[in-house]
Amino acid sequence: MKFANILSAGCIGFLFGALWYSFFSVEQLVAVIVGVVMGSGTVLFFKFERARNVFVGLCFCCVGMVAFYGAENNILKTELYGVGEEVEFKGRIVETPDARADGRTFLVVLPDHERIKHRVRITAYSGLYKIGEDVTVKGLLQEPQDFSGFEYRGWLAKQDIGYVMRGVEVERLGTRRTSAHTILSDVRSKLREGITNSLPPYSASLYRAMVLGERGALDKQTQENLQKAGLSHIVAISGMHIAILFFVVFFFVSAFPLSRTHAGVIALCCIALYAFMVGGSASVVRACLMVGVFFLAERFGRPHNSLRVLLLVAAFMVALNPLIIRYDIGFQLSFAAVFGIILALPLHDKLLFFVSEKFGLRSLVGVSLSAQAATLPLVLTHFGAFPVWGIVSNILVVSILPVVLVAGIATALLGAVGVPSWFFGSSFLLAEYVRSIALWFS
Repeated sequence: MKFANILSAGCIGFLFGALWYSFFSVEQLVAVIVGVVMGSGTVLFFKFERARNVFVGLCFCCVGMVAFYGAENNILKTELYGVGEEVEFKGRIVETPDARADGRTFLVVLPDHERIKHRVRITAYSGLYKIGEDVTVKGLLQEPQDFSGFEYRGWLAKQDIGYVMRGVEVERLGTRRTSAHTILSDVRSKLREGITNSLPPYSASLYRAMVLGERGALDKQTQENLQKAGLSHIVAISGMHIAILFFVVFFFVSAFPLSRTHAGVIALCCIALYAFMVGGSASVVRACLMVGVFFLAERFGRPHNSLRVLLLVAAFMVALNPLIIRYDIGFQLSFAAVFGIILALPLHDKLLFFVSEKFGLRSLVGVSLSAQAATLPLVLTHFGAFPVWGIVSNILVVSILPVVLVAGIATALLGAVGVPSWFFGSSFLLAEYVRSIALWFS
């Protein structure tokens, strides 16, 4: 128990330090000196539990400050080479191209250049590209600029993207390095074709967003309707999607003579494979980790232990990439949602006694209310508004989301191998239902 308390204090201190420094700069030297002093205090007062935990928290608070300082100075506070100049360089596409409904495609290219040390986000207006391709890029090298209150430069920096280029010349060199990423990207492309060839444009774009994480496939009006109805989260592969897929697999596996723990482990392995299939982005990996914490909370029914695991996971992710604590809204929302769910989990039966337990309705309402209450401050901070009918629209859509996701995955798989199926009609009707709810509540 003592070690668990020390670990929790360290995680809280580390997260707080990184978050504090992201808004209020403190000289690195001061943080190091304070950290040394606090470390000494930890040794001196180690036998006094409360004092020890406070000193440990303060020590790791300094560590968090220094970690964010290092990450920030690596890209955000460093003078970047060649900004505002015409440049030409060779490079490799290192992320699956993001094709938008308006014809734009965003490429993330790692330059093979002596002076350009960070990735470049390129806006291409024509051409089909694949991850792993070698290209030559020629155009104006620019520094990202924040807009409309959105910290765009920081959002890119957390992905080690330091530059943007628009209206450039992109030429393929005809070579492509084969790797696990390229193979997974090809599988994803095949699934995309399966969805696109099996359904009308709107339904296809919705399933591409929900199943493959390609939100750019949605037109602007649909995105606005979903946002106003409080349903934007359903078209991004988030913790909710991973959680739903986890429980679908969990309940299916539970039909076999296996313990709940074994069924949970199998389900976690399945969502891990799914995460790699859709590209293994940071947000998807984060969602898998958060769902793992959620499983621990439900399986063992110990909120305090689950909170410790949640803090450990969050601290680990921030240690790997300190910039996400400020510039990754998805990380903030996922952490807050799981935090709220864990805290409220033991209270669902007491507070929602009037809600029927049939079809898991009470749990569904409880999870939805807990997650939305916990994320409300962040939603208001980042977006300035909260959808009034969001809870109602979420209950109407999230209640059938498992069926929608299963239908989407089945359509992708069957369409990819060219198998005609009556299932496509069901997928179309489900997509139209989601579209109608978004339209009514927007």
